[in-house]
Amino acid sequence: MSFGIVEIGVFQINQFVSKIFTAVAFSVGLLFAGSTQLQANELNDAPTCDNSSGECFYAHRMYQIQQSTKGCRETRRVEGNMTYTVCRLNGRPVRASESLTELGDGMGYWFENGKVVAIQRFHDGSTIFFNRGRLTEVYFDGGSEIQSEFSARERQELETLARNGFRNIFRKLNVR
Repeated sequence: MSFGIVEIGVFQINQFVSKIFTAVAFSVGLLFAGSTQLQANELNDAPTCDNSSGECFYAHRMYQIQQSTKGCRETRRVEGNMTYTVCRLNGRPVRASESLTELGDGMGYWFENGKVVAIQRFHDGSTIFFNRGRLTEVYFDGGSEIQSEFSARERQELETLARNGFRNIFRKLNVR
C-alpha cells in the first residue's frame, strides 16, 4: 500500500494517503488503548472488536478492504495538478483514486467483483460503504460518527458517485 503528499510529488502523496488510511483504520483503537476497543490479532494484525462500537466496525472494514488490495499492481498518471492511480489484481481494478498532487485532496474507490464497495473522501476522511451498489453507511472521524439513514437525494447522489465517480480515473489510465 502506498500514498502521500507534499509538493515533491507522487511518492509523497502515496505515503500520505497510505498513512491516512492506516491511521484512520487503526489509530482510533490505539488512541483508546487504555479502554481497548481494538486489539491486534497476533497472527495477522486483523483488528478484533471488544464491543460493537463504530470505531471497531470501521477499523475492521477498512482492514478487510486493505487486505483485499494487498499485492495489487499500481498504475499512476500525473496530469497537471492531478494524480490518477489504479491498482489491479489479476487484471481487475481493486482500488482507484484521483487527487490534487500537491494537496492530496481527492477521492479513493475500492472495488470487489467490479463494483464499488467503498469511497473515501480524502479532504475529510469520510468513508462511504456500499453493498451490491446500494449505500449502506457513511463513517466520519474514524467511525466515531456513523450515518445509516439517508434522504432520497443523498442516497441518489452517493449511489451515482459509486456508479460513475471512478470513470474519469479509468479513462485517464485506459482501464476497461
